[in-house]
Amino acid sequence: MECRCTESCSEAAVATGGEATSSSASGELWGVHFMPNELTVDVLLPNGIVIPLYCCRNFTLQTIKANAWKQARGLPLFNRMQLASTYVFVIVGRDGQVEEVYDESRRLCDLRLLWPVLRLIEPDGNVEERSLSSQISQAIGRPLSDLDESRDPELIQARIQYFRLCQEVCSARGRDWNEHLLRTFCEPVVAGDDRVVIADGPPPPPLPSPLLLLCVWIQPGTVGTPSVSEGHPHKITMKVPTVAKPSDVIRETLLRWGRLSNSARRSSSSSVAGEIDQSSYVLKRAGRRLYFLRDVPLVNYEHVTKCLGRGQRLVSVVLVEKSDLPEQQPAPAPLVPSYVKRQSTASANDDLAGAVCMWNMHSRLRIKIVSAYCINVSSFDAVYVNAGVFFGPDALCVRRTSPIASYALRWNELLEFDLPISCIPLSAHVSFTLCTVRPRKPKDEQHCPLAWVNLRLIDHRHLLIQGRVSLYMWPFGKDFDGMFNQLGQSGPNPSRDVPCLQVDFGCQQRRVRFPTPIQRDLFLAFFQKRHRERQAKKFHAGGRSCRRSSNSSYYSSAIGEQQQQQRQLRQPFPVISEEDRKFIVEDLLNRDPLHEIIPAEKSLVWRCRHFCQTLPPSLPRLLDAVTWTCTEQVCELYSLLVDWPVVEPDVALELLDVKYPDTYVRQFAVRCLDMRLSDDQLAVYLIYLVQALKYEPFLQSDLGKFLLRRALLKRAIGQRFFWLLRVELEHSPSLRRFALLLEAYCRGCGAHYLKSLVRQVNATEKLATLNAAIKDKKDDGTKLLWERLRQADYAEALQNLDSPLDHTVNLGTLLVDQCHVIGSAKRPILLVWRSEPTTGEPDRCVEILFKTGDDIRQDMLTLQVLRIMDNIWKSEGNDFCLTPYDTLPMGKRVGMIEVVKRSKTILEIQTLEGRIGAFNVGSRFTRSCAGYCVATFVLGIGDRHPSNIMITDDGRIFHIDFGHFLGHYKKKLGITRERVPFVLTEDFLRIIAKGADNVKKSKEFEQFQRLCSEAYLILHRQSRLFVTLFTMMLCMGIPELQKLEDVNYLRKTLAVDKTDPEALKYFNERLNEAYEGGWTTKVDWFFHSVKHL
Repeated sequence: MECRCTESCSEAAVATGGEATSSSASGELWGVHFMPNELTVDVLLPNGIVIPLYCCRNFTLQTIKANAWKQARGLPLFNRMQLASTYVFVIVGRDGQVEEVYDESRRLCDLRLLWPVLRLIEPDGNVEERSLSSQISQAIGRPLSDLDESRDPELIQARIQYFRLCQEVCSARGRDWNEHLLRTFCEPVVAGDDRVVIADGPPPPPLPSPLLLLCVWIQPGTVGTPSVSEGHPHKITMKVPTVAKPSDVIRETLLRWGRLSNSARRSSSSSVAGEIDQSSYVLKRAGRRLYFLRDVPLVNYEHVTKCLGRGQRLVSVVLVEKSDLPEQQPAPAPLVPSYVKRQSTASANDDLAGAVCMWNMHSRLRIKIVSAYCINVSSFDAVYVNAGVFFGPDALCVRRTSPIASYALRWNELLEFDLPISCIPLSAHVSFTLCTVRPRKPKDEQHCPLAWVNLRLIDHRHLLIQGRVSLYMWPFGKDFDGMFNQLGQSGPNPSRDVPCLQVDFGCQQRRVRFPTPIQRDLFLAFFQKRHRERQAKKFHAGGRSCRRSSNSSYYSSAIGEQQQQQRQLRQPFPVISEEDRKFIVEDLLNRDPLHEIIPAEKSLVWRCRHFCQTLPPSLPRLLDAVTWTCTEQVCELYSLLVDWPVVEPDVALELLDVKYPDTYVRQFAVRCLDMRLSDDQLAVYLIYLVQALKYEPFLQSDLGKFLLRRALLKRAIGQRFFWLLRVELEHSPSLRRFALLLEAYCRGCGAHYLKSLVRQVNATEKLATLNAAIKDKKDDGTKLLWERLRQADYAEALQNLDSPLDHTVNLGTLLVDQCHVIGSAKRPILLVWRSEPTTGEPDRCVEILFKTGDDIRQDMLTLQVLRIMDNIWKSEGNDFCLTPYDTLPMGKRVGMIEVVKRSKTILEIQTLEGRIGAFNVGSRFTRSCAGYCVATFVLGIGDRHPSNIMITDDGRIFHIDFGHFLGHYKKKLGITRERVPFVLTEDFLRIIAKGADNVKKSKEFEQFQRLCSEAYLILHRQSRLFVTLFTMMLCMGIPELQKLEDVNYLRKTLAVDKTDPEALKYFNERLNEAYEGGWTTKVDWFFHSVKHL
């Protein structure tokens, strides 16, 4: 048979009406946004024959296989093939990766092919396992074959250990399935004896009335009685006490429903309820898959509490049967993959047998720089290598090779470091930088770093690295300033088209191992014995000098000193003075993490280490005082950590910073988090902990296990955990670390939920393709949006799926006519769904903004900090009515944003309703304005104009679009547009002062100032937490948060080195600047309004 090659996709697109794309690697086919409606697909059969099939873009693989088999019956060698069900399709994806596709319900346009070519093969190995691997690859966006083909023993061990953890969690989850349902589908409880406490949340507000107006919706057939109007839900509205429990509401509902539905039994209504087993029913929150599963007073449920707090008297719930609860039965145990079955424990400890203790080594560290290749430099440049040993950000020793000509990069130069092997810290790493220098006069030499790579000196088995290794290097960032990237992640670049450095760490006769706990105990006993002997010698030497003295007064004072030394010698811990005690309690504990500690203070803190153990929050300062190259101090620190009291979450978070890379310190921090951090607190700090994974020394870590366990136990945490890990695959060099956790989560979350995640990923990819096509259009793009959303593949992908923002919300029918493109620079898409319309929920629409082109991670970080501020203020009894809406980054410059309902921008209000009439709002405006003034000042949020400040219909003001923060204000022609610390316009002040002529002298303005001062002082006292959080995010890769100078802006606005009165004075001065400089904001807003008319 004649074989025909596939034509160029670009040519095929033009011929069949496909739309070309500016990015050749995006879209449903290479070179086009959308696959043509009809195209020719070449199918390579198992017998080697190619069949050209005329296909529609919406054809499923099942349809294509059936058509191919139908045509193949009349071709030669058909009898050589087995049944069609024996074979699976193989495709070449858009990124060039070969992928086996086991789900034949997928459409052709959703495969995102490089070329319209399909191949049928007979799969090898376990088909069930390969099918699951294909599904996981689709979910995480990376082929699992990259992990399967790796021979790295650390990766294999980490992969196995994470799967073992999944098995443990799934087994525990199956043993107590009711607890799993409570964690996953129960409406949160905020008060009561059986409550689930929301960490850092506000206390329940006082109830305006002891009665609650409850609307209970009943779907036809729910109670087993005929419906009055078939096909429509029914409702029963009743007044119930706020202390009523769900069981009381169900009982009353069944009684009333019995009277309404069966008039024959109207006289014996009590028997009607008796015939119906009320334990078979449960109350559900309207519009969400959240159920009132705990039999506690209704007022203790978070949803009811929030409704009452907003003044909403009517609360809607739905009566459903318990059989309608999702996931009735425990999920089966996860399928054991082949890499676990292949595990061999026979040789696991071969390298450890006979290993030499590192602390017994006396030689110095030596590293031989052999050669480098694949370097693109000028022939006039000389090349050299910088090598430095670091412990976190601190340099222990630095060496460099001699520069050599770039055409013969072979040094064979041995670098000897002034660092004994016995003094190498457990988590030390060596950083290599490849540099060029152009020969000129010595003072004019231009040094340029080309590439870098970091490597742990002690591996995951605690063995000192040995032998020759080839290190593929990472390029430096555009704005990087320095000769070392010591804070970069460890490990070589997986790409091979980069500079490579060959290094030889030498070989010992036996492997060298960091001391085990038993060996450290022996060393500690030796160090303590030596310390006592030194103290005794010092004491006896002092006694002899006293006897030789002839001066009686000197003799008596020396005797007193001798007696004091003798008492100290008998005491287990040294005595500290009251002055030192005061310094530690009043000064040291109040310092923020970036405060420098001088050598004298380090000596003092280490001398008072046992006293610091009685003050658990002092642990980070004690770690700052440790000399990590002193084995005696390190040994004693490990001993102290064993008995160190549990610290609070804010201190534990600080211990996970890059400053503290030691494995045992980080294990202690994770242990404290596991004991003290509730699930709701974990949801708040999850983005910071995911970033802290980059600072973990090895692929397998206690922090990774902690996050994986919590994610598998609680769905709300798990879904956010999945997306936060997935987005980091697009940004971080730590691809393997996040890929391992993603794979483990997908294996442990269950088959049903894994399918939900795959659907969310597919919907995101289709929306990203659509948004890219809209940006290429010159018109508003709404017509193209409607055209595509009405197609079968988009309707199937975007309807009846779980919301990525909230797993309890089902995105039902897509309301295409209400979807449109926003007319801003990035042209985001506003999507509107009707969520569960049969429940009778009054507000049934779900609105989500899909946006590409901006790094949504910065918005997410800012909003998460606002949420933490809101929790802190509420814990102090202050509600500043913030609106920290939800955002979710879902890829590189791709994400979803929650739309706050019933709200308008300032520009819309001023344009439609006029300047003053629009701001007819209540006291919520004053409180929310005060909260956002303080928050935007502290965070240095810029680009504030009337299009990104909004007001809800109940008067709450809130900010959106946080593209600039930490003082990175927008400039025009080199001039900073924003001249004030935060936005406080004349319109805002007039509303706050309720129209008073002299705003500054009004009582309302004084109250506004007092609210601002209270809010600022509360944040000032929590400055240590905010500095810690932002320091942890330096590795996130956000352009405006990359250096310590960016965090120093936060330290400045929080006045970390000032007392409360000094900080308050500083803020009041900024408040006056904002008030006096309001005219500059007015001018800026005027030109913005003219531009957007």
